[in-house]
Amino acid sequence: MERLHWGDRICVSAVCKRWFLPIDGIQRLDKLPWMMSYNHIITYDSKIYSVCKLADPSNKKNHFVEDDVKGKRHRKIFVGAKACASKQGWVLFARKINERQTYFFVFSPFTDEVIKLPVLEWRYDKIAFSSTPISADCVFLALMVHSDYILISTCRPGDKKWKKFSFVSAIFSRNLPILDITYADGIFYFVFQKGVLGAFNMAQQDCSLLSDKRHWDICGDRTHFIASDGDLLLVVRCVVRKFDWSQMDWIEQNSLGNRVLFLGPSSFSIPAVGEASEFADCIFFEGYNRLKRYSLKREAYESCETYRWIPNEGLEKIWIELPPPPQSSKTN
Repeated sequence: MERLHWGDRICVSAVCKRWFLPIDGIQRLDKLPWMMSYNHIITYDSKIYSVCKLADPSNKKNHFVEDDVKGKRHRKIFVGAKACASKQGWVLFARKINERQTYFFVFSPFTDEVIKLPVLEWRYDKIAFSSTPISADCVFLALMVHSDYILISTCRPGDKKWKKFSFVSAIFSRNLPILDITYADGIFYFVFQKGVLGAFNMAQQDCSLLSDKRHWDICGDRTHFIASDGDLLLVVRCVVRKFDWSQMDWIEQNSLGNRVLFLGPSSFSIPAVGEASEFADCIFFEGYNRLKRYSLKREAYESCETYRWIPNEGLEKIWIELPPPPQSSKTN
């Protein structure tokens, strides 16, 4: 199995379910992220039609995880669910039960595993998670902005309910919309409209305001927030800013420092090495139902042949990283 390409492993998994679990620990051979496309609907005869496929940029080939009509119970939790984050081969889905309650679960298309989370009993605006849900330090964080305070909810895989924290401060009471959340080294960072930056320390379970400096052009749903190699990057319509800790402010950048950015419902960076080496200082994103690429160095939109072949079939899409390499069990 270790010598198989990821696409071949998926095919093997579909045939032999007992091989699902080991696949999650096989060292990845590709460096570029894949694109997961999906849709789950109830048919006229009350069955569930499920389609989920992974686009492999290395071979320019789609691998079908599922494309079939199943019984009522199969994939029922996926119907009406929307992917809102991904990390290390896992995708976080949210399905609204009503105006207040939301059901969350994480799914690995590489192993067919589903991990359910407790129902969140109150409204939320943004959600993120720290690491792969099979790791001991994985934590999920949902944030809601209220007119008088912000409400932070956290849980770990296996928890029966969410923990709730509310924080009131002069800045948080101004009801600034939350734009995005990212995570690094035990801290969830969240950026509000105009670039106001806050943080929640998991160990201390405390929320703090890091910067109240305003940038009026930092707004809207095309704002993406990424923690990358010790940097906090904020991208608004392909304009990149890095948080400068000495000035405590967002500073515009003309280089990504040999990195490649992927923007979407879940945004992240990868080093511009190996397969990604030709894309240094590039930003990949979806616009007007097409995948696009922008070169920060050349300040121009460029042809996106690496992902352009992916058909636009009206399916929901999200970037997905391949699962991490296995941890060695050998001892010296």
